[in-house]
Amino acid sequence: MERFPSFLYGRHEKYSIFVNINKSIMKINTRTILALGIMFGISMSVNAVEKKQQKDFSGTLSYTGKVTRIPDKSKTNVKLQETDASFKEMINSEWTKRVEDINGELTVTTLVGNKQDVWWQTISSRRDGSVLLLTSNREEQIKYGLMPQDAKCNSKKVKVQSNKKRKVDGHECVKVICNMVTTDNIRVQLVAWVATDLRIKGRKTPYFGELSGLPLIYDYYNGKYVVTYSVNDISKRTFTDQDFEMPEGENVIRMSFSEYSEQ
Repeated sequence: MERFPSFLYGRHEKYSIFVNINKSIMKINTRTILALGIMFGISMSVNAVEKKQQKDFSGTLSYTGKVTRIPDKSKTNVKLQETDASFKEMINSEWTKRVEDINGELTVTTLVGNKQDVWWQTISSRRDGSVLLLTSNREEQIKYGLMPQDAKCNSKKVKVQSNKKRKVDGHECVKVICNMVTTDNIRVQLVAWVATDLRIKGRKTPYFGELSGLPLIYDYYNGKYVVTYSVNDISKRTFTDQDFEMPEGENVIRMSFSEYSEQ
């Protein structure tokens, strides 16, 4: 199975992670994918002056991913695992909460602060209700690249092509390209189609920095194949503080990310 660079919020370089919860060992195959956790929105001017004050988006975005094409038309064995192929994000001005299902057995939830250096993640067992809560301090966030502004690469160049536009699910999007060299010295191109009417002022996205809105389509291209993540549902809604609270209870086992990564 091919290895993807870590472009998702809360993703890291561990592919087989063994977690001891209530004396049961659960193996989580968390393949690092390309992008889009990267699909957390941002706000950067795209050479346009807004005629009126735009409110921050609040709601849920759902994405699906697939290998879309092979540039040289050669055969490939690259396929997305079920856990890589879909996820959803609950977003408002303060928080982004990503939720993904792992083979129907585990639920991985990652919360990132849009305006604060806050990151935590839970791994919940559907079998016995056990919850592993991973927390982080700023030192850990920088070391492991957990926050979007801490995403690591050897070099990058971001370009907004405001003259390149397309409609996605009824939203006009502009094209943003990030050409980068990963820490493994792999040249990749990231392309985001950003909906400028769906924005969160001040939010950041790994490698792209600040964008003019939420990416609704995202491509990852490494010279061999293209993986595309596309939004398939946008639901506006208002959240309460409870929707983003850190879980508590006797079934919750708390651990720092450093302790977790050293296991």
